[in-house]
Amino acid sequence: MFVMHRRTLLVAFLLLPALPCLAHATWSIIVLDRTRQWIGVAGASCTPDVYGIMSLRPGQGVLIAQAIGDEAAIRRANELLAGGTPSDSALRLVTARTVDTASWFRQYAVASFAGGLAQFTGDSTATYHGQRRTDDVLVQGNSLPGPAVLDQAMAAIRAASVAGRSLPEILIAGLAAGAAAGGDVRCDTQRATSAFLVVARPGERPFLPYLTLSVFGAERGTVNAVEVLAARLTRWTRSGGARNVITQEGVQPPGRAVTRKQPRAMPPR
Repeated sequence: MFVMHRRTLLVAFLLLPALPCLAHATWSIIVLDRTRQWIGVAGASCTPDVYGIMSLRPGQGVLIAQAIGDEAAIRRANELLAGGTPSDSALRLVTARTVDTASWFRQYAVASFAGGLAQFTGDSTATYHGQRRTDDVLVQGNSLPGPAVLDQAMAAIRAASVAGRSLPEILIAGLAAGAAAGGDVRCDTQRATSAFLVVARPGERPFLPYLTLSVFGAERGTVNAVEVLAARLTRWTRSGGARNVITQEGVQPPGRAVTRKQPRAMPPR
């Protein structure tokens, strides 16, 4: 059984913090849907909770700050972006050595409908580190076993987009492909202990986007958080979740199974 926190429809529950926290995140994805002005974000890591890497402005754009984050730089980047500074200019300003003397430990990605797309990967972020970009898609990561994580994630995103998949499906396709290619090197075959997926529509509050699915706190050596996230998305889709005004769900997978002399059958979930 999962430990689950769930809110649907018109909710006022704040599931997670507004600003990115100091997180050694691994691979993340941003996809913009310009036709509907929707923003899609996903990420995974071998850390307890990777969700905090994101600062979301529905209908406008999103900032991801990962590797070793700096709260002052993140606040400044958000101020610049909210004030209309183009994405590449905002990143140049907050990563200048005169502003942040440790910017080589940072990794950023910004996508804005008005200000464009930009990425920054510091030379001292954990290897393998890198970034990939195509039209309205950003993929970036650190602490990876190699470039295949980013390459396969981008390829899966392209394939899902061409196939006409929904934005949540495109995001999970990219995240799952990254996991299959090796995920977070610190997690070995587990790939990730936390993962999330968010879709935001114009006019929504940053804390209450249309869809938030999060998996956090998986015990090391147990389940792959990306696989759990994919299963939760499938469940949401099949149960008609797309019709909800808002869905916010966070789940914590169980710990290691305890051996029982007489196992007890559990009802299907």
